[in-house]
Amino acid sequence: MNIFPPLSSAITPISAPTNFQRWLQETSQTFVGRQFAFAALSDFFQRCDRGYFTLTGSPGIGKTAILAKYLTEHPNILYYSAQHSNNQHPDYFLHTLCTQLLNYLKTITADCSYEVLPNNATQGSNFLSLLLQKISDKLPSSQPLIIALDALDRADLKNQPPGSNLFYLPRYLPPRIYFFLSRRPFPLEKSGLLIEAPNQTLNLDHYLNQNQLDIQTYFQQSLTSTDQGETIRNYLNTYHISEAEFCQTLTIASENNFMYLSKLIPSIAQGAYLHPLHSDRLFPELEHYYQQHWQQMKGKRLSSIAHLVLRILVQQDKPMSVEAIAATIGEDEYEVAKVLENWIEFLNPQLVHRTTCYKFYHSSFRNFLSQQLS
Repeated sequence: MNIFPPLSSAITPISAPTNFQRWLQETSQTFVGRQFAFAALSDFFQRCDRGYFTLTGSPGIGKTAILAKYLTEHPNILYYSAQHSNNQHPDYFLHTLCTQLLNYLKTITADCSYEVLPNNATQGSNFLSLLLQKISDKLPSSQPLIIALDALDRADLKNQPPGSNLFYLPRYLPPRIYFFLSRRPFPLEKSGLLIEAPNQTLNLDHYLNQNQLDIQTYFQQSLTSTDQGETIRNYLNTYHISEAEFCQTLTIASENNFMYLSKLIPSIAQGAYLHPLHSDRLFPELEHYYQQHWQQMKGKRLSSIAHLVLRILVQQDKPMSVEAIAATIGEDEYEVAKVLENWIEFLNPQLVHRTTCYKFYHSSFRNFLSQQLS
């Protein structure tokens, strides 16, 4: 079954901007599985004549890798990443995307009113919507235009008026225009998007069994890599541990998180991971990744309530409710809920006896945070 939308060979392929191309190739090199996500995406394209499809999930679960794999398999897709700070300003996003759209429009019609971007191209969504409409009018009936936008949650809202969509994304879309988004978890009432077009969200955290199988495949694939695989096998032989035993250990330790494994496996080769069954050990690459999370969580500094909430959460390996946290630290439930909402992208909400409870998304991140408080 072809899980991707049909692409017309008559349309000139679109390349990602040069500064993204190498990163896309590197991100998708070790990609495995995730067929459930691609199947859901394909189904959305087939059911809807336009719209927004959004991947959500905990940091490191594979959102960016899925998007990168899709792009490398289908090069006639526009692409933008807000992962890095200089890409998070809405003006830069609009300038980059509208430039790509204008160049694309010139490949499908000789009747293009613009040679260069007008001065108002970065002033809200009007010019972006105009380009999308012009492209929609010229596209063959079977040809979609897909715009992939990674790390939408990193958009800098300080430079947008209140109530505007993140990155000024259009409220309405013309036929055959799709946005494929990725973002970390968010409260529904704070999505930052008002959309009146078909839309679907796929939360990768909800696919535990599929994620676990892909994690195991990811590890097995690492063993087939000539240099890396030999290093791992020698490492396991030193400790007299079988590949199957280590795979099981890592599957449990990973907690379905691909970033954990992607940082751990190179650390083995560098000798930073000292014993294969010490799954709670922090290693340099992982600490650097978590340091970025920590900076986001604390901002300029933690409030006194946030500090108390953090101390409780790092001590718990089981999820806690807002009520339980508030009672433990002697603070108002509303204030505790506000702290957790600000940290929602780093938490794993779970329903326990019909009550929403919270824990950090990975135990190694909880261990890291515990060290920051010591």
